[in-house]
Amino acid sequence: MCHEAERLAGRLVACHWCGCRAPQLAAKCTEVEGELRSARDNASAGAASGEMSLDVQQVYTTMLSLFGLKFHWVYQLPFTVWTLDGKEAARKFIAAHDAQVDAGEPVHRVSAFLAGKEEPWSMRDDLENLARTGHWTDRLFTEVQAYKLCPLDETWIESVHRDLSRISTRVPSTSVPFLAATLRLQQNFSDLDKRGHYYAERLEHWWSRISAIGRVFPPPQCCREAQEVPHLRRHSEVCLSQW
Repeated sequence: MCHEAERLAGRLVACHWCGCRAPQLAAKCTEVEGELRSARDNASAGAASGEMSLDVQQVYTTMLSLFGLKFHWVYQLPFTVWTLDGKEAARKFIAAHDAQVDAGEPVHRVSAFLAGKEEPWSMRDDLENLARTGHWTDRLFTEVQAYKLCPLDETWIESVHRDLSRISTRVPSTSVPFLAATLRLQQNFSDLDKRGHYYAERLEHWWSRISAIGRVFPPPQCCREAQEVPHLRRHSEVCLSQW
């Protein structure tokens, strides 16, 4: 995760790559790789003339190799959807997808959605139109732009996942309202001190609906069995209200 140690320590982190920066990642990786190659070439020339140690060349070579191993996925499907911006990129995307299919390799659902041949909901025709004419259809443009909003820094997502896992471990039988209230417990208590009596009443009102025991709604009296089950088990459309 991005700046995990600093964030866990409660520090304010100003990172250029926070948020939606996916479309710029491939270009930035290419730029960094070029800088490493240039530095290695200079080190090689320096080592040949005796002005620089061979160790420097080896360091740059190791850095370049590790960088390639760590970020090679940026140039593979389905992540190339982030750089899908015109005719040439569309041709490469289609060619890479078809090569995966011909080789019998597993195809990611995003790749199948954009370039699949068999799926009736695929956008293959739209993508081929872009590769052929350079013109976007409305739905292809909307979908590609949505994928480009992917956040590269998922620290905030992973932290919530971590907290939910801890709560579920401590309390195996948890409900969604209980999880939501527990995740924001400190925030709720802080707001309780700040906002006064009215907020306390609202908090108590919703808190009482965390468990079935705390619900104040009377059970249905004269319902057929098919009507009783959703009320008792809290499923179907019943779970969307009075929870």
